[in-house]
Amino acid sequence: MRSMWSLAAILGVAAAFVPADLADVKHLQGPVLTDGAAGLAKVHSIHSPHLIRRQLAAAGSGEETMTEEEKEKELEEEEEKEIMTKWSYVVGITALFATLSIGFILESNHIYWLPEAGVGVLMGLFCALGAKLAGNEHMLSSERFDFEFFMTWLLPPIIFEAGFNMNVAAFFDNAGPTVFFAFVGTFASTFIVGGLVFYAGQLGLCYALDGLAALTFGSLISATDPVTVLAVFQALGVKIDLFSMVFGESVLNDAV
Repeated sequence: MRSMWSLAAILGVAAAFVPADLADVKHLQGPVLTDGAAGLAKVHSIHSPHLIRRQLAAAGSGEETMTEEEKEKELEEEEEKEIMTKWSYVVGITALFATLSIGFILESNHIYWLPEAGVGVLMGLFCALGAKLAGNEHMLSSERFDFEFFMTWLLPPIIFEAGFNMNVAAFFDNAGPTVFFAFVGTFASTFIVGGLVFYAGQLGLCYALDGLAALTFGSLISATDPVTVLAVFQALGVKIDLFSMVFGESVLNDAV
């Protein structure tokens, strides 16, 4: 019975994507609009949503529909964009694999002057430089930092992994200094760094920022993430109390 319901659901979903007039569709090569207002809602054999929008705009404004050459040109442009997007994925995955590999080799050979995060920055710089020299603007836009993607898909797993692997006993044993450094220390550092940047800008030593922008910069700089320091601590086998304080402060200061 469950398999019959599953088959019925699949057939229902498939039927939702079947055009109403199949006999009218099979000879069509692109989107076709019928005459009249009712024809605007009836679009057959969809090749490209962009072409459909162009067709609807042309029909609504009384203009003639696109010629075959314009349709082919639009399709070629969209195919080129799709190819460039796929190449962006390939370049990104390759850069990620190269970053992890180089970072592992450096760590295995006890080379700490270039951390894995630095390798990632250099790899991104090389990829962007290659796309810039090649004149590939679409790849540059695809590889641009996406704040929403970072906040939704990258940051939560990082925080979860940090909390999951944390030594809970050592963290609570050093909760006092950890909380002090994370909140009071970060708060004080924000105003110190922000004040220095503000007055340095007023003296012409750097780019002049207003008070709010200087404090924002100070808060970003103060909420540090000592990944490299923790890696060195773990490699040297420092005391668990020092490791827990630095690690706990790096986890909690993001909330400030």
